[in-house]
Amino acid sequence: MENNIITTSEDMIIETAEVASKRGLPRGVKIAIGAGITATAVYLGYRFVVKPVVKKIKAAQQASEEETDSKKTVIVAAEDKKETA
Repeated sequence: MENNIITTSEDMIIETAEVASKRGLPRGVKIAIGAGITATAVYLGYRFVVKPVVKKIKAAQQASEEETDSKKTVIVAAEDKKETA
């Protein structure tokens, strides 16, 4: 008896899929859905990919600049000591 119910359910699913595919959605709705999915993908890509990468690059540049500034300070301090001696 369960096999009969499962078969009937499968037939119902197939018939429903056929009706949905024949009827379809209006073109405007498909475009709106596509635009919504695209906007969501762009937002998520920006939030989870672009922003972290930019943040890492800025941090690396700032660290590099700080390291360069500290080296310049050490060199200038050494030159000042040579001039006073």
